[in-house]
Amino acid sequence: MIVGGTEPFSFQWQKSGSAIVGATNATLVFNTLSTADAGLYSVVVSNALGTVTSSNAMLTVVFPSTPDSLNPGVSAYGSVDCMAVQADGKILVGGWYTPLGGHLGRLNADGTLDTSFNPGASGSVISLAVQADGKILVGGLFEVLDGQL
Repeated sequence: MIVGGTEPFSFQWQKSGSAIVGATNATLVFNTLSTADAGLYSVVVSNALGTVTSSNAMLTVVFPSTPDSLNPGVSAYGSVDCMAVQADGKILVGGWYTPLGGHLGRLNADGTLDTSFNPGASGSVISLAVQADGKILVGGLFEVLDGQL
């Protein structure tokens, strides 16, 4: 919701139609989340000329069924500097380490190592991005990437 009009504005955030005590800023920030925070949220914005209530927004909170269960079965030598999620849920992991196929590896959506992925990266992967067409953009300092020097 974009607020426009005559300032000053006052804000009152609501969950399921009830005011949230102390939630009177232009943005609603959650410092920690729990499943109890899930629900419908809206904000009431007021100024000297009147009041308007935003439409509802649904907040869904999902946590893994088993916390800290990600274990791709590789050592922790080196550092992980970036990650990106592909459309199929596979996770690209880049950094400066050797266990995941040379400095750029991929985990299956369930967190196991994707042994079919071999980008041939040697060097330090600093940034990753996945384009809408599924192509992977890789930034870093390389000796070799995809067999190219």
